[in-house]
Order: sequence, then structure tokens, then C-alpha cells
Amino acid sequence: MKNLSKYIEKIEKYLKANPDLSEDLLIRYVYMDLGLRFSFNPQFLPFGNSKKRQEIYYKSNFLSELDKCMKDNLVICKSGAKIFEYILKHFGVNIETVVDDYDNRKCPHVYNVIKPKNGDEPYRVDLQEDMYRIQMHGFTTNYGLSLKDENTYVIPRFKQEQMDRKLGFIDNNHYYTDEYLYLLKSDICYFDDFRETAKFILENIEVFENPQMKYTDRQWYHVQILQQFFDRNEFDYENNNGKIHIINCYKKINDETKYINCISVEASNETDLYVYNKKEGKYSQISLSALARAVKNGLILHNCRVKGLGKILKQLKQDNGR
Repeated sequence: MKNLSKYIEKIEKYLKANPDLSEDLLIRYVYMDLGLRFSFNPQFLPFGNSKKRQEIYYKSNFLSELDKCMKDNLVICKSGAKIFEYILKHFGVNIETVVDDYDNRKCPHVYNVIKPKNGDEPYRVDLQEDMYRIQMHGFTTNYGLSLKDENTYVIPRFKQEQMDRKLGFIDNNHYYTDEYLYLLKSDICYFDDFRETAKFILENIEVFENPQMKYTDRQWYHVQILQQFFDRNEFDYENNNGKIHIINCYKKINDETKYINCISVEASNETDLYVYNKKEGKYSQISLSALARAVKNGLILHNCRVKGLGKILKQLKQDNGR
């Protein structure tokens, strides 16, 4: 397994350069390093159908597929957890991959359970759920959770912070970006209008620039921010209801698929459209007409609707027929 072996060699070199590294710091280092490296496979979510998702999920059972994931840097919960287990077991860590007992879907969620050598309480980690947080320099909320109570940390925030400082992931000048949300919340108190509030948040949604972040991870990062500012009547990601909608779209350019983060805001019988701009690290507003022209030129909207778009597309078709 060429790619897995190459990564293990990298960790061996790191350990040789840091001979006093404890087990908990080793586990944390690999977790953070893989989190920075991996992206969630968009062909699983949101663009894969049931058959495609089951195929990707099933293939995660095989070492050859895990090695391919290391090459492409695309994972799902299962492949990410199994890779994490494979690597850490090489270094003698007591770790296993566990299927969520309460998930009855055909492709149930998967995470890892770690039993420390020193006899401390076992804990769970969920790399897939933390990848976008790691990439945006945020606190890892799914690391070190108790097996008895998912709301309790065996490895609390303070200890995680100490580890991250030792490993160089944060320092006084580059702290967790979660603190930015407190500033954003203090700013929106000046807005009374829903549309203006949504516009302000979307145009200031990121404090940490990471243009390399991939589609699904960025979407999930933005979702967890929006969920902190809007109630379910305004934003319901699970059912894609409410006034704010995630628009999953892509365009084929030669043999490459370009995924585009897009959001619509419906209010006052109008639809405001926003497209994420990687260079500026924010959403920029566009017109419905611009979206319609993009659709006409090959943009694919995947299992989603945009209020008012059909009318404009019909008009464009009529205009072209004249």
C-alpha cells in the first residue's frame, strides 16, 4: 500500500525528530494532520444518489480503496476512520472503528474509539465531523468525547488547547477562529431586516482564508455558522426548507467537475442569490438573470429549486427563439 506506507514513514520521521512525544500528542497530531489533508467526497454527499453512496461506502472496507483515498485525499466517514485506525495501530495505539448504533441508514455513520495505554477513560473521535473545523482553524468539537455521555469531554477544550500549542497548530497570534463568531454576533444586533442580516453574515462568513478547502467541507462549515444565527424557520439544512437554501450546483469543464458553493435567501417575495468567491473568502451577490444565463450555459442545479428561476429561463428561451 504505497500511499499509506508513505504517510506512515512521514509520521515515523516526525517521531524520530520528537522522541519524547506522548501517545496522546501522537494521536492528536495525526488527527489534525489528516484533517488538514482530507476533503469529504462530494460524490457521496451531496451529489451522489443512493446507489453511488452505497458503492463508495462498501469500497471503504478494502485496503486498496483506503490507499486510493490517501492518493486522492477524498474520504467519507468510514474511509477516514479506517485510515486513522490503520495508521495509529501501526504505532501501537488501541483504536477501533465503530458504527453508530443509532444510525439506521443504509450507510450508517462511523467514528473511532480510542483506549489510552495509561488506563485513562476511553473516548471517541470523529475525523469527518471535524475536518472542516480543522481546515478553518476552529476548535475540534468531536474530539475526546465520552462513550457514556456524548455531551461530556474526556479531553476537554483546555487540554486540547494545550496539545495544539505544543504541536504548533495554534499560538497567541493564531488562536481558534471560533472566537470570530462572538464578534459577528455582536455586529448583527445593528440589523433589523432579515435580508440585510443574511447579506452581512454571508459577506463576512469567514475570518480564516483557505482557498484550498473543498466543496462539501466548506458547505458544512458555512452551515454550522448559519445555524448559530438563524432558527429552523429561517434555515433548515436537513430539509432545505426555510428562507435560506443551500444550492448544490456544478459545471463540467472538459473532463473536470467544478463545484460551486451557492446560497439563496428568500424574503419579501424576492430571491437574493449568493455565490462563494474563493479569492475574497466570502459570498458575493448575483442576480437571478446571471444564474439563469449560467444554467443556460451548462451549470447544473442538483436536486434543488430557486424561486423565480424558471420564469427567467422561460423568458430567455423565448427571446432566443425570436
